[in-house]
Amino acid sequence: MTVKMDVKELESLMNKTSLEEQEVIDMFKGFMNENPSGDRMTKEQFIETCDEDTKDIAESLFKVFDKDGSNTMDFWEYILASNATCLTSPEEKLNWIFDVFD
Repeated sequence: MTVKMDVKELESLMNKTSLEEQEVIDMFKGFMNENPSGDRMTKEQFIETCDEDTKDIAESLFKVFDKDGSNTMDFWEYILASNATCLTSPEEKLNWIFDVFD
């Protein structure tokens, strides 16, 4: 079974994260490879995707995006949370907050 990303979802994620189209597509393919069920990632899986510098904030980020308390996140939540770990300057972080929660 092949799962495809909706074009509107792709465009929205590109706008919210400033990632290029191919980067989002590659992340989507990786997410689907890691999650054969095709839709959810556990907190443990998310933490494993983080590098050593961001593991300390990974659990907090996960809680922000796990709004339903299911201890899982979908691709949309995953890419937004993952993107937050790449931000370095205060300006990038502030812009991210406004973009994600707008």
